[in-house]
Amino acid sequence: MSDIDNRKCRHIEFCHHCRGLVKFALAVVSEIATLEIQSLPTVAHTDYDTLPRAAAIYFVVMDGSVVYVGQTQNLLIRWRTHVGRFRGMTFSIAYLLTKHGAQRRLLMERAAISRFEPRLNGVLTTLPRTKRKEFGAKI
Repeated sequence: MSDIDNRKCRHIEFCHHCRGLVKFALAVVSEIATLEIQSLPTVAHTDYDTLPRAAAIYFVVMDGSVVYVGQTQNLLIRWRTHVGRFRGMTFSIAYLLTKHGAQRRLLMERAAISRFEPRLNGVLTTLPRTKRKEFGAKI
């Protein structure tokens, strides 16, 4: 194994790690492009305590549209932290369980955000509570 394989490489043709990520990214884009949210396991927002304690890509769905996409190592624990951000909104949580590590889940999340263009990604963390009504909150 050469030295170039042992460090982070900007030359994909030489680095086994980077080549593997590129192949994975292409597979993810293909998988997300054909993903049907309706076919995923789904939980109503009031029943979030029934979510599995597992790594997942998750989708917040309101009125049939994906409005938020996220990824996590533990879906149940992550949703316990999200409850306040989505207070007053009616939605369901669809999820895709995965055994991939954080870096690959991040690629999956980014591909899903690119495909579904969720309106709340990046908004709820910076949006004042009084403005959330515009995004479906019943304040």
